[in-house]
Amino acid sequence: SQFVSGCFDDAYNAAPDYVASDADWYDSPWKDVNTPNQHSPLRDTGVSMDVLEKVGSVLATVPEDFNIHRRLNNMILKAKQKTIDEKKGLDWATAEAMAFGSLLLEGTHVRVSGQDSQRGTFSHRHAVWRDQKVKDLAYTPLNNIDENQALFACVNSPLSEFGVMGFELGYSQEDPNALTIWEAQFGDFVNGAQIIIDQFISR
Repeated sequence: SQFVSGCFDDAYNAAPDYVASDADWYDSPWKDVNTPNQHSPLRDTGVSMDVLEKVGSVLATVPEDFNIHRRLNNMILKAKQKTIDEKKGLDWATAEAMAFGSLLLEGTHVRVSGQDSQRGTFSHRHAVWRDQKVKDLAYTPLNNIDENQALFACVNSPLSEFGVMGFELGYSQEDPNALTIWEAQFGDFVNGAQIIIDQFISR
């Protein structure tokens, strides 16, 4: 509380000399983004096989000192590695991870949130692994592709669609060059967020 009080005092004392900059305005990051009435030129959105192989190389690779769940390793990750090695039969989650990874390598921040987004509602994604012996230790493969990549955030959200969608909408407005995804685990889950959709998204 002393730290918070100090922050408030400092801000109050600095207020008379405050000069606003362009970055302080809500719409400043969006000034160069096309409006809905402007057409964007067609772009090639594909990536090279080298990029896909680089992303794929981390999706089923477990660090030596990480105690991964035995079933996750023996069943899911080994099957994933087989499809990556053979370059065929990739499932939805692997293809999704390839897409996310290619964006991360291009410098695009990717954020996914939802009630069970880390594992995936149907146990398909496994974007974040939990160490089975060390409490609170987690490993995110997509954050280990390249040291110069953007950040991948995959978070489990509380069961409050209204609040979570409102937060993610605000988060998405901070950076026009980031991909922010709110994931409804089932169709009816979006019902709780309908007010946010009606008031702010679909207007």
